[in-house]
Amino acid sequence: MKKIIVAIAILAVGVWGASFDKALYNQALGKFQEKKYEEAYSSFSILFEENMDTILINFYLGRSAYELGEYEQALAAYERILLYEPDNTRVRAELAQTYVQMKLFTQALREFELVLANKIPQEVRNKVEARVAFLKAKEQKHFVHISLMSGLIYDSNVNAATDRGSFEIYNPYVGSNMTIQSDGKKEDALIAQLFVPLSYRYKAAQNFLIDTSVVAGSMRYNGFKHKNIDLLSTQIAPTLYIQNYKLSLGFMYDLIYLGQEKYQNNYYIKPRVSTLLSKSLLYDLALQIGEINYLKEELRSSEFYSLTNTLRYASESMGIFDFVLNLAKEEEVYSQRTDVSLFFADARVANSFEFLQSYLLRTSVLYRYTKYDEEDLNFLSKREDKRLDYSLDLQKILTDNLALNIGATMSDVSSNHKPYDYDKYNVRANISYGF
Repeated sequence: MKKIIVAIAILAVGVWGASFDKALYNQALGKFQEKKYEEAYSSFSILFEENMDTILINFYLGRSAYELGEYEQALAAYERILLYEPDNTRVRAELAQTYVQMKLFTQALREFELVLANKIPQEVRNKVEARVAFLKAKEQKHFVHISLMSGLIYDSNVNAATDRGSFEIYNPYVGSNMTIQSDGKKEDALIAQLFVPLSYRYKAAQNFLIDTSVVAGSMRYNGFKHKNIDLLSTQIAPTLYIQNYKLSLGFMYDLIYLGQEKYQNNYYIKPRVSTLLSKSLLYDLALQIGEINYLKEELRSSEFYSLTNTLRYASESMGIFDFVLNLAKEEEVYSQRTDVSLFFADARVANSFEFLQSYLLRTSVLYRYTKYDEEDLNFLSKREDKRLDYSLDLQKILTDNLALNIGATMSDVSSNHKPYDYDKYNVRANISYGF
């Protein structure tokens, strides 16, 4: 924002000293209006040498210097005016905006508050108040946000049971394949969920933050108590802003209970970089490295690696698009199982579109390909899975803090090992509140 108080009319400005060269002044003003700021600055500087106490010359000398990025020169010009006219709100507003460009937010805030102390048009007052609120937020060091999300999910195939009635596996005792009847049974379930995310941000400096988050959650399966999940997930991420880049290093820990018994104990480190490629295009690259530890079935434990690329595009007419490519690898810690080490790749396209002012429509398509590293002796081949998910959600924003969401996801999973073929869908409704 080059000029925060464009709408403030210049108050009656006069001349402290002698008259000045009107022809040169008009020529300099014309150059300023044509946005030829270097030429305007040069002409106003000549006028200033003979008319140091003239308000108009100091004002446009300061404005020209501001447009050229010579903020110290602009400050000097504005301060000379305010020395004699401390109630000149236009000049004080320009002084405040110059402080903003110099990232001297405390000084800028003080000047904007002095502008508000004067009688100014309501439209201008609204703009200045918004600027003051923005600067106060930048000066604030501690930010805390807590939200609560509660809802229900209907799962059509809670056991991920295959549609196949039978399949063949290799029998090493007879040296040939044999037919096995599938004992899986499609069962549906109603799941109640409650999540409480807490985030805390500490601003150590203007370009350095420490982000901390804690998420506590619970999912209760009606009729399937052994599937109940409780989790606690934490992260701390020092974050540095350098020009158009955001750099962070996250340290994460997950504790997961399954059926009221400790199930997983996971650790990760996540370096991440984001950059603004243009006003409407953001690129994000994240690397995640860690361990997935199964406490009851330690033979399933693995080392985890992933690389996530995200391209976000904001369209004024079509909403926000996310294009995500995620490559991940799990490496077994122990060698007694063949279903641990694997590679998978995700490709996802998502859109978030706001309409009718308070409605948000989210759609996404996810494709995942998974390939296991070791041959399964029952099938004499390496397992390969393909998954396709279609999701649709509609959110109604009820108030600034309260939102209602309904949605559904359809999943289709195919595998060269037939017991892992299945399809399912879920329907969900939840309400979230932030404070």
